[in-house]
Amino acid sequence: MNPKPLLALLALAALTSPSLAAGELPYLYQRTGFGTAGLLSVEIESAAGSREAALFGQGGVEQGLRMRYGLSERITTEIWSGLLIDPEGERRSAVALESFVGVLTDPVSLSLGLGFAHDFRDDDVLRFRATASRAASDWEFSLNNLTELPLGSDRDKVDIILGTAIMRGFGERLRAGLELFGQDLEGFWDPNEAEGGARIATGPTLWTRLSDRFELKGNLAAVIQATRNPYYREGVLVQPPDHGFLARVALLVDL
Repeated sequence: MNPKPLLALLALAALTSPSLAAGELPYLYQRTGFGTAGLLSVEIESAAGSREAALFGQGGVEQGLRMRYGLSERITTEIWSGLLIDPEGERRSAVALESFVGVLTDPVSLSLGLGFAHDFRDDDVLRFRATASRAASDWEFSLNNLTELPLGSDRDKVDIILGTAIMRGFGERLRAGLELFGQDLEGFWDPNEAEGGARIATGPTLWTRLSDRFELKGNLAAVIQATRNPYYREGVLVQPPDHGFLARVALLVDL
């Protein structure tokens, strides 16, 4: 992936002034440490995907429940549990716990995160996250890095996921934008990448505030297999597909 567009986006963000409310999460795949102290939020999400690609969604239908609590204006913690029903009807479960700290608010909003997950592939994973964002009038720009360290598995020793997003507000109750992520990007230079090669997912995201307590957001994304190499999963040689899709919708309730 060419890093120049990401660097240009960050440079543009640094030249603008913030105006959108801190703590709101209009995106589906980017998390932040900024929130509201003492606020407990519950998010119910559903997803369907034609790919097995961790963050981008595994093949089948996924149901998830996330609880997020603001310990302060700069420290937030959340727990997530999910159920995946794969195309063969097999059920798999996952759980994750992450904590986030808001480090900077100016000139860029910067948040760091640390977490642990037991994922749908039955692997234990350490997670490290960094999210930078900037608001400019009705626009908001975001950059995201998620680094995963699988423990005791035959997966890559380190998985790095890079993302960027842009969102425009239309009044106080509606935002629309675009999210883009790249995963297993080491596939661009490593022909033996352990999970099938580099993948890119991109598509529109829509966020709306239904009331003071309810928010609804959804994303449709095309998943592109940028590089391809066969890999072993559970002892079976797998040929990665050329492309796929991902659809995700989430309803958030502030308690």
